[in-house]
Amino acid sequence: ARLARTALSRFDTGAMFAGVVLLAAAAAGFWIGGGHDVMAREHGRFRDMAARMAGFGVRTITFTGQKELDEGDALRASGLSDRDSLPFLNPAETRERLMKLPLVGDAEVAKLYPDRLVITVKEREPFAVWQNAGELSIVARDGTVIDRKFDPAFVELPFVVGDKANVKAADYARLLAVAKELRVPVRAGLLVSGRRW
Repeated sequence: ARLARTALSRFDTGAMFAGVVLLAAAAAGFWIGGGHDVMAREHGRFRDMAARMAGFGVRTITFTGQKELDEGDALRASGLSDRDSLPFLNPAETRERLMKLPLVGDAEVAKLYPDRLVITVKEREPFAVWQNAGELSIVARDGTVIDRKFDPAFVELPFVVGDKANVKAADYARLLAVAKELRVPVRAGLLVSGRRW
């Protein structure tokens, strides 16, 4: 009986070892064959899948602070999807992607467990109308182009013309304020040689 138990124990150990080897080989084949990449694209990473199964998937994304920014555009730019999970989501990376949108001046990404993400956006404000090479754009104070369509609602904004006039629009606005105090009518500012108005 003791001999039978010893033989059975060796058989169990050998079978378990063989099973581990086969499992490792299958996992390696799955990984090398690209199965992991396909699964990650379709369902997310293993860790995200496990977190979602535990109830930590990103189920609600709330945007606040936006006025002109389209939520659909913001969501696409954020790179977020239903494959993400809250524990493994990197707010700094999400913010960085959102900051690439011209209309976004600042963004804050907050995780609210178990399954909610709140994104607070601070938009760049229209500051001037910029004409360059015959095209009109709406620019922010720092010169960033936030819209390439002219809207009559912006007709009262300072009007600047010329190459790089967008980045000097704040300087022009200060000159314009002085001109108004002196009651000098000014319709537009033309930047000459990128240095003077």
